[in-house]
Amino acid sequence: GLSSCDQIRPVLEKYIRDPMEVIHNALSEQPTHDVSRYNLPRYKMIIDHTNDDSITRLLQISGVLNSSHAFYKLSGIDEGAEIEKLNLVSRVKFAAQYGKKTVVLSQVEGVSECFYDQ
Repeated sequence: GLSSCDQIRPVLEKYIRDPMEVIHNALSEQPTHDVSRYNLPRYKMIIDHTNDDSITRLLQISGVLNSSHAFYKLSGIDEGAEIEKLNLVSRVKFAAQYGKKTVVLSQVEGVSECFYDQ
């Protein structure tokens, strides 16, 4: 008979999607011609919470992210550097409002809570 791994493999292949493919499909979502707000593509933002930007590098190496995406990083900024933090938040909100780019944030622990719905 078949081992349990051989029995499970077809189920996994059918129902479990490749995470890189899911991210790539989400980032390449195109607007439709329907103007209702329910059919507009959602703004995309990726927050890399790793200390070494490993998620961002993985997405770049795999071809999911490229130079058309906006990359913002806050590492090395003093805890009290409010102007730099406000500038970053403004740039991200501007990109979201005009839908020009997907934004990738890295090492932004000081401001990441600004981007979640309250």
